[in-house]
Amino acid sequence: MKTTSSARTLAAIALTLSASVGPVCAQLAPAPGAFPGGPPTGAPAGGTLTLKPTVLDVPVEALEYALKLNREQKQKIAAIQAQFQEQRMSLLPRPDPQAGRPPDFSQFQAAQERIRTLERQAERRIQEVLTAQQRSALPETLEEIELLHGVGLPAELLGDLKLTAEQKAALARVGQQSQQAMRRAMEAGARRRDFNAGVAAAERARAEMRQKVLAVLTAPQRRMVEEYQRAHPEPVLRSPGAGPGGFILPGGPGGPGPF
Repeated sequence: MKTTSSARTLAAIALTLSASVGPVCAQLAPAPGAFPGGPPTGAPAGGTLTLKPTVLDVPVEALEYALKLNREQKQKIAAIQAQFQEQRMSLLPRPDPQAGRPPDFSQFQAAQERIRTLERQAERRIQEVLTAQQRSALPETLEEIELLHGVGLPAELLGDLKLTAEQKAALARVGQQSQQAMRRAMEAGARRRDFNAGVAAAERARAEMRQKVLAVLTAPQRRMVEEYQRAHPEPVLRSPGAGPGGFILPGGPGGPGPF
């Protein structure tokens, strides 16, 4: 029972934290029964916990390009995003380093209720900053950013990459195939109660995805991505005691990034 509780807490925390550290798509398949009564909000039952970008987490540079924000709008949205992200992190329960385990799942659920309230309030504030035309274009913009997230491409490059319709369709196929492969890997690790092995297998699937994504991009596009990611390495999310028996989300200095 202790293992199941840790599994569901880690999966839920990863789902929330990944929104705070850049273009990371958290794809974690919890062990069967890890979420009695259903997975946390945003996680499809029996499937992969795939974080969908919201207007509160996507880079304001991507919104500026896609929605043609003016300077005042950009500044206001960036301030709303920063305030919400700070509030979210302050509300999340912290792990107990002495006990070497994640926080209790009930504490996380209580924090999530408060976070969802703040999220709705902040989203309304951003909607008020946008014009009617920009509000209409926002869902399509978020879909495009979700596509980039799903294949590990930084959303900040939305305006620079200028993907063609054919490239977008090809990347969507790559992302779907990769998600299925990572889900199978994580589920296999969860069945064996060996989460590090599951993450390692999922990372191999991510490496394969990287090669397929590079094949879709042109040489100039590949250079943009490589230069951006050298300048913006992703952090590593670790559970307490990560290492022997610990749970690790790859990405960042000292390890492979999201792409």
